[in-house]
Amino acid sequence: MNTKNLTSTYNFLRDAIAPWKQESKKAGGNKCSLTNTKSGVQVHHLKKSFIDIAEETFIELGIEYSSDIRKYTPEQLETIRKKCIELHFKYGLGVLVCERLHRGFYRDGK
Repeated sequence: MNTKNLTSTYNFLRDAIAPWKQESKKAGGNKCSLTNTKSGVQVHHLKKSFIDIAEETFIELGIEYSSDIRKYTPEQLETIRKKCIELHFKYGLGVLVCERLHRGFYRDGK
């Protein structure tokens, strides 16, 4: 899956995982697990990256990935959304980190 170019499908999946993010924030007390600050807290994937989970979503469903969300029917989008959330919970909740530290995880493009 090419993610160098942010796509409408990629953004759809990012929005779709809101329940997982909410549960992660609740479990983490809405504060950075490293600094205990509450401002600018973001959810970081621990066991498997977002991109890997998104890719697994399409593989498991046998649906070809398209960067253009308009290529999918509303029914397909609902199936994709549900599978993506299911896989996120399968790999466990994320850890909360402040924005500054979260950016550091991706500084080298990883």
